[in-house]
Amino acid sequence: MVQNIEPEMIKQVISPEVSELMKDYCIGVVDEGTGTRARPAGYRIGGKTGTAEYSGKGKVSYTVSFMGFAPADDPQIAIYVVIDRPNAASQEDGTRYACLICREILGQILPHLGVPKTELITEEERKDQNIPNTAVLHGSSSQEGGEEEETEGGDDIPVPGDEVKPEEETGEGDV
Repeated sequence: MVQNIEPEMIKQVISPEVSELMKDYCIGVVDEGTGTRARPAGYRIGGKTGTAEYSGKGKVSYTVSFMGFAPADDPQIAIYVVIDRPNAASQEDGTRYACLICREILGQILPHLGVPKTELITEEERKDQNIPNTAVLHGSSSQEGGEEEETEGGDDIPVPGDEVKPEEETGEGDV
């Protein structure tokens, strides 16, 4: 169940300028920093990875996290993924796990909320997230003859920039 709670300003703790600057930094973390794996294909998001070490009983453990918001230009959803003592070789690997969990969740929620994809899907994302090459499906110039080749049924698959609408809900299997 999705519940819409309207915000109520109680106290302004940072200026709008600082808020915008922090948002830009978070977008940069996902665009070209430690949070690149958190980005669901076709969406621009912002976020920040985190790690915390703690010790007890003579052993050092750590927690990894990723905080994100989407879409970046008009945030509709915030997400916080925390993994306590991840089964990972390093803190960096653990942080990657948190990013991948975020990507998976946002990749399902954003289309469900009707948020359109606005970003081009990179070849790396295509491979990493098992996305078909829509250039072939929609027809692309042949290397040899320069002619277009259409693949049957390809019009149903969105290309970068297409607005993707959520599927009709039937009520079957809804939780």
